[in-house]
Amino acid sequence: MRGDHDAARSDRPSAEIATNPATVHVRDSQNADGPRLSFAPAAWADFVPYARKG
Repeated sequence: MRGDHDAARSDRPSAEIATNPATVHVRDSQNADGPRLSFAPAAWADFVPYARKG
């Protein structure tokens, strides 16, 4: 998984993302044992520009 490591060491929310050809996995970097989300790559690609807008 990769994510904002500085945020993981602070109080700021942060997500870690792992990809493979069939799925994009997302989890809270401050709660590694907590729930995880999985997206199809096309759904993730549609979501990212929306999320960047804030």
